[in-house]
Amino acid sequence: MVEATLISQPKAELYIYEDSLSQFNLIWKINFVANSPIGDWEVLVDANSGTILKVTDISFHSVNGHGKVFKPDPITSLQNSSLTDQNDTDYVELQNAYSIETLNNLNDPVGGLYSLQGIYARSEEIESPTMILATSNTDSFMYNRSQPGFEETNAYYFIDMERQYIGSLGFTPKWNGYDYIRFDAHGVNGDNNSHYSPSLKYLAYGDGGVDAGEDQDVIIHEYTHALHDVLMPGGLGSYVSNEGAVSEGSGDYLALSLRRTLSSFLPNHFSNWDLNASGRDLSPNLYFFSAWQDRGGTMWEPHRAGRLWSSTMMDIESSVGRDVATTLLLTSFSYVSYSSPVQDHVHAILQADRDVYNGSHLAALVSVFYQRGFFYNMYISGTIIMLQEEKEFHKFT
Repeated sequence: MVEATLISQPKAELYIYEDSLSQFNLIWKINFVANSPIGDWEVLVDANSGTILKVTDISFHSVNGHGKVFKPDPITSLQNSSLTDQNDTDYVELQNAYSIETLNNLNDPVGGLYSLQGIYARSEEIESPTMILATSNTDSFMYNRSQPGFEETNAYYFIDMERQYIGSLGFTPKWNGYDYIRFDAHGVNGDNNSHYSPSLKYLAYGDGGVDAGEDQDVIIHEYTHALHDVLMPGGLGSYVSNEGAVSEGSGDYLALSLRRTLSSFLPNHFSNWDLNASGRDLSPNLYFFSAWQDRGGTMWEPHRAGRLWSSTMMDIESSVGRDVATTLLLTSFSYVSYSSPVQDHVHAILQADRDVYNGSHLAALVSVFYQRGFFYNMYISGTIIMLQEEKEFHKFT
């Protein structure tokens, strides 16, 4: 008995084909997917003679390599807040912070060389300073932090990890039509900042002080801005806005949410390694609207206001679980715009629960938002309003 190998029935189409001698031939282009030999096969057959001219596997492949990373960062993994940058030196106290991990979804080698480019993340030279990108004649990227390839490897690892996670929840973001996002592990002109470009759809991590590419929290924070941008209709707008604060808070939340799966050390402190003592904390003592804006209605700086949003989202995770909280947050992005007030984001979370989970978490969500002050003393456009029931507003003049 002959074992069936076809996964799909062949599809044949007539084409004009130019061969290596610049001769044009009428051919059949036949496509089919098979188990043995495995592949998405394209066969070119001369329509007159029946001669097979070319056989190609046109499927996209990926490989899993290995790399040395911090998982998630030295201070967290070693539980030692006294560790410092020391000008990128690979000093002895950091050696146990390294972890050799699988680098999933790398592209096949080009010209015999592997690079840190794959299905979901693509290292590129985009901003100054100009750096030579890491390549290897094997699928192994074993750098230490004194070598520029380390930050590339670390950033690739965590971006791919987060993309795989949100993919498991059903999200398929695209940047300029691609599943991968471009990132520069040594950008921002060597400054100690990092950013996402909504216009050009790429990430850049700075090298001032502790290199941002060494810190999982910063990597995921910036990646969250990228998710927010492409999942929201019209994309991110003005940074100094409600949307800016929601984006900053969402970035801190998703970073800490991932880190909590790896370590319980300083679980409420954002960026233990890069920002260390100057990092932001989740807090149980932040409430709307005092933590969002002053009594004149002026927004606080987005990172400051964002602490309320990240703290609220972590409360939600504690109540309904990481998968549900992440799903609700990412789904809610598609229900708002860059000009939406924060109250619209609250209702977007509630609507997402109705749409995705048939409202099964509404009681828990309303309780969290109520405890954080979002359902009373709301301040919108100079008017204090009180919410008696969801979507029922009573104005007080």
